[in-house]
Amino acid sequence: MEIERVCNSAHVAILETAAIGVPPSGGGPEQLLIVAVLKGEEVAPVPAEDLKKVFNATIQSKLNPLFKVYCISPCLKPALIVLFVWATVIL
Repeated sequence: MEIERVCNSAHVAILETAAIGVPPSGGGPEQLLIVAVLKGEEVAPVPAEDLKKVFNATIQSKLNPLFKVYCISPCLKPALIVLFVWATVIL
């Protein structure tokens, strides 16, 4: 919940986020995936790579300098975040 709280306030284009730890296939520490629901037409579109940089800087400065965002998945519909999280966890 702390990662989501920090990410939700990291950029004006963010409506809501979900942080998911994905175990790598070869073992090792989990990779941090952030699913970001964007506000849509209310603000200008933001490339995923730019969001990744913003999330990394914000998480590392406010929570833990060792955390690193592995992947960003932006979407425009809040309902999609539930489906994405479910598919990531189940599959």
